[in-house]
Amino acid sequence: RLNYALQPMSEDEFVRIAAAEALGTRSHALSANALATALPRETATPVALAMLDALHAIVVANHGSLDARSSRDALAAALASLGRFDWRCDLVVVELCRRIRSVRAIEPLIAVLERCADRRGVDDKLRSGTLREAAHRALRELCGTLLAADRPQDWRAFWERERDTFAMPSPRDAVDAAP
Repeated sequence: RLNYALQPMSEDEFVRIAAAEALGTRSHALSANALATALPRETATPVALAMLDALHAIVVANHGSLDARSSRDALAAALASLGRFDWRCDLVVVELCRRIRSVRAIEPLIAVLERCADRRGVDDKLRSGTLREAAHRALRELCGTLLAADRPQDWRAFWERERDTFAMPSPRDAVDAAP
């Protein structure tokens, strides 16, 4: 957050960041629900990052075992934020996708790979090598297959072919995430 600390922020943004951080320390499904409800309305990148970090902390503290509704709502809010802020926010979303294992995350993760590969017309604040590698790792873990990070078209073809019959592997059966 050091980069954001150097940017001018309103007092209200500081309050929203503090609230998000406080909710993240509670590690409770109700906190996750509050964050998931607030995130779609957020417009400030530093606040969105704090909210996403807090959601991630709650999921990690619960070892990925939030109730189904809280997990679904947290993932939906996080996925809806992809591309709205910057690559740092998107990186936290990708990590949430790894923790909340859901088929609904696969297509958005492929879109992240596509965005990171596109050199034309994509704002640099939405791309990074770190984000691309994290999305690739998440896809490998969620899909249980090895395809190249720099070939998002192969991931798209895989998903088009497998979508209707896809069964997500258990975390133990997923392809090793080591590079």
